[in-house]
Order: sequence, then structure tokens, then C-alpha cells
Amino acid sequence: MKKKFRFSGLASDDLTPGEGNRDMTTLEIPEIEVEPAVEYDAMMLGSALHEWARRHGAFAAREAAQSPIEMSLERIFDTDADAAKRISQALHRLKITAVTADSGNGTISVLCKNAISSQINKKLPKRAHGVDFSYIGKTTIETNPPPAPFSAAVGAPIWFTHSDRISCGSSVTTSQVFDAGTLGFLARLADGRLVGFSNNHVTGECNHTPHGMHILSPSPMDASPASPPPVAIGTHFALAPLNSGDPNQITLQETDAAIFLVTEPDKVSSMQGNGFYDTPSETVALRAGLRVKKVGRTTGLRAGTVLGQMVAPFYLPYKSNRFQSIVYFSGVWAVQGDGGNTFSEGGDSGSLVVTEDGTRSVGVVFAGGNNVSYILPIDKILSIFSMTLVSGHNSELANGTPASGSTAA
Repeated sequence: MKKKFRFSGLASDDLTPGEGNRDMTTLEIPEIEVEPAVEYDAMMLGSALHEWARRHGAFAAREAAQSPIEMSLERIFDTDADAAKRISQALHRLKITAVTADSGNGTISVLCKNAISSQINKKLPKRAHGVDFSYIGKTTIETNPPPAPFSAAVGAPIWFTHSDRISCGSSVTTSQVFDAGTLGFLARLADGRLVGFSNNHVTGECNHTPHGMHILSPSPMDASPASPPPVAIGTHFALAPLNSGDPNQITLQETDAAIFLVTEPDKVSSMQGNGFYDTPSETVALRAGLRVKKVGRTTGLRAGTVLGQMVAPFYLPYKSNRFQSIVYFSGVWAVQGDGGNTFSEGGDSGSLVVTEDGTRSVGVVFAGGNNVSYILPIDKILSIFSMTLVSGHNSELANGTPASGSTAA
């Protein structure tokens, strides 16, 4: 921006000696370039930090996608060269896994592969440009594959029932594979048909489950003498295809989702877990700081806090019998479990994430890694399949009253 300054009405004693009292009413000085003040928000700074780490070898994985914003560490953290050097050394030791941000709340969370010692923590800036920075160690990125079939071995199968019906949060799989994930929720299509949901990499077998294939709950890998027998509760109906390739040349993935037609509606319930709460039919947008919970096949009921949204395309390595590739996602959010606990673990993929009070649905779990889980917004999933969440399906309590938050399906 160019500014022109004009001074007028100079007195004689303002003049340089020897100039006399000649008439001088105005004085123009050359135009001066004035740089406009730059306002930084959390998403901009987080994107810049992501790109700095990618370009300078501070990322844990070489598959990290490119971010369009480039800045020096001095500029990102509003500091001098010496401090930036110390920050760089700390981040190279920690190895960044991902960066999340929320401009509305003015927060950035830096997820790191290695543990954060007190000595390293002192080198990490906690606030810059009015944005708060936090750092979380020992985080990884995995698709939440279930562990070896430990359930039968320890006599503690992972399944939930309500009024002798299979409820959401239970073990589920497609009948053609020995695997397990989580039955996230029940929903209705626009034509009124009842469907069940899990991730594509669970019941869709990463794009390879044939249309009409039987969907079982609980999964045979979770069967034991103490568990109900695996039941065919539906047939595979549709999925959102997983696409892989260079994130600069393909459309980014928006969800990991598959649905099946419920063929045994009297054998399933919209209740989450063993009567924890009914599936909320209303939704709310994700935001940093939001308190949430979920019910999953492996960890059951767990609570956590939303950290923020990924500042760059989120890479996820998929490994199944017939699909092994890296898929890049947009719109991914991170959740940290409470009290040092995991929010989700292997086998929890597909779990529905709701607000802490159980009144709104916000997303679904599709990946994780130690103390941080990764979720996708529920509204996008509902939109893709033109469906609505179901509450009140076989979810009455023992006294005949609807479960908390239930509405008629």
C-alpha cells in the first residue's frame, strides 16, 4: 500500500539556514511502501508448520501431503533465529505425525511420534500470534485393525445387547473374512429401508465385499461359549469407494463408509452398548474442545476431547487381503482420550461418536494410534447415502420408557 505525506504551512524558522523567507507552503516527500499487517489464524499457522516439517525432514512419515502455505519457523512462532533453531531441533527429535487446528477456538495441536520429555517441552512455544499451541507425544496413524482374536482366549467376547437384541457398538464383520469392527449405528434410507453402518474397511472389505454378502454380528473371531452365536443381521448394500493416488491429482477421500440392509430388524437395537444411551438422531458440527464419547467393539464406552481438524490431507495406509495403498482424506478430526486412556483401539472402527451428554451425533471412528483417534464428520456420511440416523428402535428401557434422547424411528 502506498502512502503520500504532505506538509503545509512551514514557518521561516523551519527552513534550512540560508533559504531566507521564500514562500514555501507545501512539501512533498517520496511515496513510501507500507506493508499491511498480516493476521494469522490457527489453520494458516498449522498448515505452515505442517509444510515446514514436511520440507525439513521433521515428519514421521514421508507420505505426508503437501500444504500450500510456506513460512519459516521464525515467522510461524514470531521468534528470533536462535529460538527457531532450538524449536527445530526439538521437532526433529519428536517427529511430527500430524497437525490439527481450529481457527474458531484459536488452537493448534501438534501430534508427535515420540514421547515429549520435560527438557524438550521447555523448547516448544505454547503461544504465538494469539494462537495456543499444544503438543501430544506417542501418536501414530493406523486403520484400527482388530488385534488377534483375544476375546475368545480370555473369555470376554466384545458384544453388546439390549433386551436380548444386538445393539450398536457390537462386533460386526462381513461373512467372507475373518475380521471384526464395530456396528456404529442404524439409519433409514430415503425410501424408508433400515440399514446398519460401519467403515468400508470393516464390512466393505476396502471396496471388495460383493453386493448382498451376509453381514454377521458378533464376528466369528469374537465367538466363544459365553457369547451369542454369530447372526446374519443384514446384507451388504453400498459403500463409499476408497480411492488412492497422488493427493495433488485425485479427489481427496471424504469418508470411510459402508452400509448394509438390515434383514433382521427385530434382532437389532439402536441402543449404544448395554443401555448406555440411545443413538442420537440429531447432529452437531465438530469443534476443538468438544467433549465426546463412543461405544466400540474393543474398548466399549470411552470419553475424550476433540483436538481439531487436520490442516492438510490426512494420509492413511490401508492393508487388507485385496487392497493395500495409502488413501488421502480431507475433513479429518482428532480426538484425545481422557486420563491417558485411548479413545479407540483396534476393532473400534465404525464407532459412532456423540457429544458427552449423548444428545447429538458428531462423527465416526475410522483410524487411531495410541492416545489419539481420528474421526470423520457424521453429516457427510449421512449426505452421501441420503439417510437419517435412527433412534428409538427396540431401545425401550425395562420399564417400557424410551431411552434417554430417544425419538420415534
